[in-house]
Amino acid sequence: MAAEGQVVTVTTSPTLIFQVLDEPSYAALVSPAENIFQAGTTGDPLPLLLVFPSAVNLFLGGSDVAASGGLVGANINGVTSLSYNCVANDSLYGIVATATQPVQLLVLRQ
Repeated sequence: MAAEGQVVTVTTSPTLIFQVLDEPSYAALVSPAENIFQAGTTGDPLPLLLVFPSAVNLFLGGSDVAASGGLVGANINGVTSLSYNCVANDSLYGIVATATQPVQLLVLRQ
């Protein structure tokens, strides 16, 4: 099993942390971004580890996530890591109210 690691910088706009695509969709990409991955089979989700190195209010959610208001995301301030098992066509976005926030991403089995 190979692992791939990277840092995604979350900004004050909804920022794609990762996206996991099914095999045909992934194969159709000419040059996938470094935070787009291929899923395993339906019964074998892709394991991810997200690490948050500093305690900034970071909100997680969908592509329309917000730091306040009706679309406010899940505030993960104080959480240092999060394990995530992804299936095909899954994604996660983040946003911060001010400045930027690094999120370390470790993807297994790529």
